[in-house]
Amino acid sequence: MNSTYFFFKKIINEYYRTKKRIKSTEQSIEFLLSVTPKFQLIMLGHKLSYEAIFMSRETLSEKWRSEVRKLEEEYMRDADWEIKENANTNMSYSNFRNWLFEKLIKNKQTLSDYLPPGAVESHFRGDLHIHKLPDSLWIPYCNGWSIKKVLKTGLKTPGVVSRPARHFDTAVAHIVNLFFMGAQEFTGAQAVSAFDLYTAPFIAEDGLSYKRVKQIIQGMLFELNYPARAGYQSPFTNITIFMDTSRDILEGEAIYAGKSTGSLGDYIDEALMIDKALFELYLEGDAYGQPFTFPIPTLMLTKNFDWNGRRWGEISDLIFQALARKGTAYLLNGYASNVEALYAMCCRLTIDVNHLMNKGNGGIGTSIFQLKISNKTEEDALENFLKSREKGSSYGIWALPDATGSIGVVTLNMPRLATLSGGDWGRFEELLQDQLKKARGVLLTWRKRYQKTLKAGLMPMTKI
Repeated sequence: MNSTYFFFKKIINEYYRTKKRIKSTEQSIEFLLSVTPKFQLIMLGHKLSYEAIFMSRETLSEKWRSEVRKLEEEYMRDADWEIKENANTNMSYSNFRNWLFEKLIKNKQTLSDYLPPGAVESHFRGDLHIHKLPDSLWIPYCNGWSIKKVLKTGLKTPGVVSRPARHFDTAVAHIVNLFFMGAQEFTGAQAVSAFDLYTAPFIAEDGLSYKRVKQIIQGMLFELNYPARAGYQSPFTNITIFMDTSRDILEGEAIYAGKSTGSLGDYIDEALMIDKALFELYLEGDAYGQPFTFPIPTLMLTKNFDWNGRRWGEISDLIFQALARKGTAYLLNGYASNVEALYAMCCRLTIDVNHLMNKGNGGIGTSIFQLKISNKTEEDALENFLKSREKGSSYGIWALPDATGSIGVVTLNMPRLATLSGGDWGRFEELLQDQLKKARGVLLTWRKRYQKTLKAGLMPMTKI
């Protein structure tokens, strides 16, 4: 048997291995083109001469060019509703490039190569919605960064490395730049917790006036609202404001110039100065009075919240004015749960560390790097959990709170399922269970893909 025989045998074997993904003659031709353009081939009972294959390649190439031209015209004429799907984007070349990429990738055939085909079918049918496509094929949804780690180690990037901040404006600049870089590695929000308390020591060390503090905070608000992210949009950012609502947070370690400088509670006056500046600026808006969309502040409503301004003075009124006039903040209900165990990341995602401590047979979990903890009691688990958090160790896909986030989001179309069930509760439960399984399949697939993405180096800031 000559080499030609073995060559064709190899092609045929490869074809049958990929047969399930080949659903049309065009796809068959494209497959054949990928393995040989030089021989006359016989597949699927069709004789495909080299000339026929060449003509088919030209046809498909023209079809591709035609699709790109069509999409370009649609964007220029603002003729597709998806152009304005995201309120944070603006018409621009950068946004056009993102939109073009999305339209070319976001189709059943391509998505089914990455995600469970049944879930993709449900997505296009409207039974569920897979968020942040097509970027969510490669990078996760939202992420919370450890502000304490940044203040201790400085801002480390794949390019330049900054020493730990020694001034208030530098600390704020590190956080702003971290948000922008993080927004390139996640499709959703970027967040830090206790922004006011962790940056407060720098005000004390610098001896800053309220006017100077407000000026620096104003600069931060403008920078985080400029459309400098890919797609000509601002990064979706969130900062949690604690003030003095959480006793445990106040007992946490304060950082200045990378070193410990007492507890966060020692700087509550400076933290309130930051909070006052923030809410004054949220009320003022930009030069035209337009509201600052980001960063969205999350407020902890606990039994220690100063509703009447007895401790915070005019800050309490500023908060409620900003809520009433601008809809500025998210409110986290600390009355309904143990606020000391909650970390609010991104929009309204909350992480309960008690659930992490109770996971498995006493352990917290296993990280990507196979780091494990064994505990005999819940008390030991809690102690090790807090120690690991101080060290910045990571478990599961995410690090320990407050450096945490979410894999992704899949929304079920409950009204549609109710309509399809025709009022039959049993049928509704069947449909719901089916879609829940599909949503779970997407989330599990995402998890594996993101581990691969991280390992491949596509998320350098996250890996650092």
